[in-house]
Amino acid sequence: MTSKTVSGSMKQKYYDGFLDMMEILSKKCKRNLIANLLTEMGTDKPLEFGIPVYGKDDTRFIEFLAPGIFLATVFFFPLISSSVTFIVEKKNNTLDRAVVAGIGMTDFMAGYLLIQLFILMGQTAISFVILIYFIGLEVIGSIWLTLLLPVMVGISGMSAGFLIGVFCKDEFQAMLLSMATFFPNMLLAGFSKKFLSIF
Repeated sequence: MTSKTVSGSMKQKYYDGFLDMMEILSKKCKRNLIANLLTEMGTDKPLEFGIPVYGKDDTRFIEFLAPGIFLATVFFFPLISSSVTFIVEKKNNTLDRAVVAGIGMTDFMAGYLLIQLFILMGQTAISFVILIYFIGLEVIGSIWLTLLLPVMVGISGMSAGFLIGVFCKDEFQAMLLSMATFFPNMLLAGFSKKFLSIF
């Protein structure tokens, strides 16, 4: 199990399902199968769960929640910054001046992509240092793959921001549309499921 909260609720569901099944079988067989089974097993628990394969059984809630918050942050900030920056360039006619000066749209977008990528890498590095050294999260596995995932999520957020910047006329529209794309992204990514698993 990767989370104490999820594993606790899963254990409870398995246990309840097992007892329901045994109760149905007991009614159909007209015998108390639960008591017979428990005396044969020599235990008071019909199901036993071993140690988790991945993670620890005593994880803190912040260890469960921090990766989702981290990836949501890494997605949202490039989404906002790239869309607002692109709209400001459109409003100031810098884009038109660059095209008149002979700079192609591919070169212009490549420059934007490089600048936003450097900002994204800095943001990812700072967030990663905070998660590991200040919050105390432990990375199990390859550190490079752990760093690659937020960069890829940030690139997808940056690409979505450029798309929003193309369609919106001002920054306010971009902010509203960014929030409208961000919240369904959080729901589909399972971020809210972590809160729902508590109840």
